[in-house]
Amino acid sequence: MKILISSFIAFMFIVDLFAQTINPDSQKLIESFVKSNIEIQLEEVDQGAVSKVFSGTFYKIDVGFIETGSGASSCGSDNYINVNGSAVNMIEPIHIDLDCPVLMSVIKKDFFLKDESSALLFEAALNVLYPVDEDEIQYVRHLHKDSQWIFLRDKFFDDFTAFIVTTGSNGVVTNIKLQLAYAVN
Repeated sequence: MKILISSFIAFMFIVDLFAQTINPDSQKLIESFVKSNIEIQLEEVDQGAVSKVFSGTFYKIDVGFIETGSGASSCGSDNYINVNGSAVNMIEPIHIDLDCPVLMSVIKKDFFLKDESSALLFEAALNVLYPVDEDEIQYVRHLHKDSQWIFLRDKFFDDFTAFIVTTGSNGVVTNIKLQLAYAVN
């Protein structure tokens, strides 16, 4: 096994040595072409629900590449950005298990997740920023276990996609984690 791994590392080193680099003039030309052929569509989201939990203004963003003769084609899925003062950040999309530092950073300082009514506000904000398909709405709910609030979004095979929100004793949100496959017992 060591020989196989060592051989692979040596092979990758040699491949890297002979990898072609792009001519700087071509790089600038390509970057200019791509930038001039990008189309961005912004849609302001319902601030009523999100403004009770998060600061700044949220927008749904759709980035497309303009193709000659056929118009724009979309790139990727729904993405949401937050404009907060002069800062612009894309909130974490749902595609892998991850911590959510951007979403965490825009929680209002005076929002406390401490009871059922605040959990409903948080869930309503998630419904705007992370909408689920109509046939998945039946799975949207939240659970409370010790210092964690678990916001179930939709089915992921036999489990649920969930936002796991950890709070301090006074309801201050201390961490937000996205988990694709959260098992509900």
